[in-house]
Amino acid sequence: MGDRKAASAEQRIKAKQALWMAAVYHKTPARAMGYITEAVKIAPRLADASTAMLGHWMQHRATAEVEEWAALLKDLRKNFRDSAALMDIAAQAEQKFVFARQETAVTIKDLKREARKMDETAGAKKGIAADLERLTGGLRRQAEVLFSNQDEEGVRSMYRKALADYGNDAATFKALAQDYFAFFQADEVRAVKACHELESTCRRSVGRGKGDWFDVLSQNSAWRLVASFYRKAGDEKKASLIERDCDSREKAAKQKAI
Repeated sequence: MGDRKAASAEQRIKAKQALWMAAVYHKTPARAMGYITEAVKIAPRLADASTAMLGHWMQHRATAEVEEWAALLKDLRKNFRDSAALMDIAAQAEQKFVFARQETAVTIKDLKREARKMDETAGAKKGIAADLERLTGGLRRQAEVLFSNQDEEGVRSMYRKALADYGNDAATFKALAQDYFAFFQADEVRAVKACHELESTCRRSVGRGKGDWFDVLSQNSAWRLVASFYRKAGDEKKASLIERDCDSREKAAKQKAI
């Protein structure tokens, strides 16, 4: 109701009718595309219409120029950032029809531009907690491109920067740490190195044992995740040590609260 560009009830009905006709003519792609285009024109901010448009492109316009795909996805992000379902499909399309067909350097540049936009609208500078899904999703996609090109140091550097910027919040630390560790857990040596880096970041950014009972629980949730990584990397001794420290801090915080 607060969006002046949102479709009216009448526009939504007409757009839905056009989408129904597109479904009827799904075996004739050109005709179906005509109805979908009509639906988007009638209600440009209706997620169903744009989702149908993107789906049609993915099925019938896979070979369209990269520039055309980039323009389509840019418009979708501009109008539907709050539609998690549509943004998820858009990310899949971007990976397959844009990133896989253009120079890696261009891909990284595009992802960094998107990350900056996210930072401007939902970053710490605005005093608003970062949107975890957008933050982790963008970083993960960028890291996948780097990792596929065997640029492991690029992945490490990117996540170190992200953890330095956002890692002081336990929830954000855990989300970023999960993705970071996933890239290296298959190799024991690399996994242990990732554990050391995450432990250092957790100590520096999240902290341990400070604040009230709820603060300690929040901090310990990050530490217990680091312990689970050590266990997956084969270092049971280190994992158990971290968990015992967590138990001790929680016990002390509980006694203090009482």
